[in-house]
Amino acid sequence: HRGAKLQQLEPAPNPAYLEADVDAARKLRKEWQHEAQAAKLGDSDPLALKVKEPLQWLAEKDRADREEAAYQAAVKELEQALDHPAATKADFEPLYYKIEQFHRGVPPLLQDRLTQRIEELDFHAHRQRVKKWMIGITSALLLLIAVGAAVFFALRSAELSGHVANLGGLIRDEQLDTAEEYAADLEANHPRVHGHPEIQSLVRELE
Repeated sequence: HRGAKLQQLEPAPNPAYLEADVDAARKLRKEWQHEAQAAKLGDSDPLALKVKEPLQWLAEKDRADREEAAYQAAVKELEQALDHPAATKADFEPLYYKIEQFHRGVPPLLQDRLTQRIEELDFHAHRQRVKKWMIGITSALLLLIAVGAAVFFALRSAELSGHVANLGGLIRDEQLDTAEEYAADLEANHPRVHGHPEIQSLVRELE
C-alpha cells in the first residue's frame, strides 16, 4: 500500500518543480517524506532517485528563502538603528557589515540615509571638538591673564614697598635734601607711585 502511494506521488513533484510552484512543491515534499519514511524507502531506491532533483531544487529554494529572510532582517535592523536619534556610528558599523556579508549591498535608499546620518554625526563631532578646543584656549588665556595680573600686582607691590622704604629711610636719617629729590623724581617719573597714600604720608612728613 505504501509503495503504491509513493508510486502515485512520484510524478507529482516534477510538474510543481518545472512550474516553480514552491508552495505546491513543499506540500508534496511533506507528504512524500511522510510516506517514504513509513515505507522505509532508501536513497538508492528508483522512486527516491526519480524525485531527487525536484527535492534538491526545493532544498535550494528553502536555503535561498532563509537567506532572503536573514538579509531583510539585517536591513530592518539598520533601518531601526537609523530611526533612533541617539544612535552613533559605532551602532551602525556592525549592522552595515552584517548586511555586507550577504554580498548584495545595502539598498540604495538605505545607503543614502546612512551616508547622510554619518555626515551629520561627523559634522556634530567636529563642532564639539572645535568647541572644546576653543574652551581650552579661552581657559588657558584667562589663566595666563590671571597669572599675569597676579605677577603685575606683586611687582607693583614690591616696587611700592621699595620706594616707601627708601623715602622713609632718608627721612629717618634726616637726609632731607636727598629725600626731597627722591620724592620729586617719583612725582615726575612715577606719578602713580607718588600718589599712593603711603608715599603721600611720607611726603607730608618730609614737608
